[in-house]
Amino acid sequence: MKPTSFLVGLAALVGLASAECPGGCSGNGVCGPRDMCYCFKNYAGNDCAQRVCPFGFAHIDTPKGDLNMDRNQKTTGWILDQSQVYPYKTYEWFNPDAKTDEAHFYMECSNMGICDRATGICGCFPGFEGSACQRAQCANNCNGRGVCKSISEIAATADANGKLTGNPGGQVATKYNLWDANVGHSCVCDPWFTGGDCSRRNCKVGVDPLYMAAGFPVLETFIIYTGIVPASTHLDPVNSWYRLRVFDNYGAGYLTDRIPIYATADGAKAVEAIENAFLNIPNDVFSSIDCELVGTAGTLGQGVETAAVASEEGTVVVCQYIDNPGDMRLPEVADSRFAITGNVVQTTATRAFVAAGDRRGENREWITTPSVFAFDDTTSSTTILLIKPADPTTTPASAAPINTNSLIKIRDRHLLVASVQTTVSITVLWPYTGAAFADYSSIFYSTSLTVAADATAKIVAWAVGSDTFEIDVDPTTLVVGSRIFYHNVHYFVRSISLTTTPKTVTVDRKFNGQAADGTAVSSATDDLFIVSTPNPATGFFDYVSECSGRGMCSRDTGICACFKGYTDDNCNNQNILAF
Repeated sequence: MKPTSFLVGLAALVGLASAECPGGCSGNGVCGPRDMCYCFKNYAGNDCAQRVCPFGFAHIDTPKGDLNMDRNQKTTGWILDQSQVYPYKTYEWFNPDAKTDEAHFYMECSNMGICDRATGICGCFPGFEGSACQRAQCANNCNGRGVCKSISEIAATADANGKLTGNPGGQVATKYNLWDANVGHSCVCDPWFTGGDCSRRNCKVGVDPLYMAAGFPVLETFIIYTGIVPASTHLDPVNSWYRLRVFDNYGAGYLTDRIPIYATADGAKAVEAIENAFLNIPNDVFSSIDCELVGTAGTLGQGVETAAVASEEGTVVVCQYIDNPGDMRLPEVADSRFAITGNVVQTTATRAFVAAGDRRGENREWITTPSVFAFDDTTSSTTILLIKPADPTTTPASAAPINTNSLIKIRDRHLLVASVQTTVSITVLWPYTGAAFADYSSIFYSTSLTVAADATAKIVAWAVGSDTFEIDVDPTTLVVGSRIFYHNVHYFVRSISLTTTPKTVTVDRKFNGQAADGTAVSSATDDLFIVSTPNPATGFFDYVSECSGRGMCSRDTGICACFKGYTDDNCNNQNILAF
């Protein structure tokens, strides 16, 4: 071979080699014009050897630097069209199309991690996880004493205390769909545990013993309805039963044994069966509960009116927690079976539900200021005569500061004042028949609560056993979360539906009927009274708390260390000998 021919061939080979793309695009792209690699999806670099990591909504937006090498990190507008990482342009300083208050735009690894270009996997910063570092971790995986939930999950199911199983007084089923709906996460702790990572213990709660010397705690009451209108023959109590799902102060739920459904004539057996069902709950959760038949002469059943259903066989029992004070979730009927003679199941004309009583247990009392007046006598089920205990022979000249549309408290009952007479008597809006107030019972009022009727909406219908009532027009001030007072019972609004016909409002408890006779509300135009609390909160007393407010809770053990002079596992008893 001639030397010249060899050199020409070698030169040709060198020319071909210089025309190849870098590294043959590493097998992750196509070599295109100008010897440039056009990388496949999620590959980058001049030889397509680098990986692009997943993108997510940025936890925090930050500038991206001088991407176009013009020595200006604040280049305006969109740049880098058809780049490998940003094929449809990007920006350097901030999104040029962002609207007011708009943020959290897509960034690699959600701007909370470093992309490993060799593997395409995000190395997330501490506290974040996910393929794109898009989730905030729950601290210490909730220590095995809770469940890690997203903001959207918590919003949809949690109550005011953040517990799915807790008291639903402030529960609002919210559809949360902002940028961090599935980004932010938090521990929803199991009952008896608390803290950001569920590592801390709750202590037992109780009523402040010093409060007992001046006030009356409001203990939760509820009414259990079980009845059947037999299609033929009679109720079969042996094969008729229901089960309750009950809850303690910490949100723990328990399922009772089957409770027999007794005929009306066997009401005493029904009361005993309900009490035993609660007392049989493990761990002595309910160590004391008082139940009575509605309409009896006891302290609970007296004065509670219920509307009887024609030909119904069954019982209506009112119960009150004794050793479980405070904000409690009402029991719920988990399952039931109604049978008539011969064990024939009947599925129609039956009812089994738990309704609100006229005493709602709460941790905080707002009606705390004693007036100079006391309960003297009554001329009707709604009129209360006032007297000054300091001078019982003199008729008071005025009822001030008790005013119209104000809540008062007599013993453990809350009543709404409808009017104040010059004869120094007050008329309450709904009757308190059978309340059995003793003469000279103190009358308390609130210096902070305000009660006002919604300016437009009125209640027009509410069925017994329902948690939804009808309103006539759109409300003016009523919103989700509002507290309303109706027929001597407090309710919290869960949802408002104004697009349906009729317009409806759903609350957190089932209606027990009108205070006078227990009947449903129909074709009414009752004012919708909204109870408002001040912000910041003033004029209240937290009388139910951990260690009864008379001890310190050890978060490591969940055991109360009582102050000197107080004893019991929740410090709710005074020990005079220890002073």
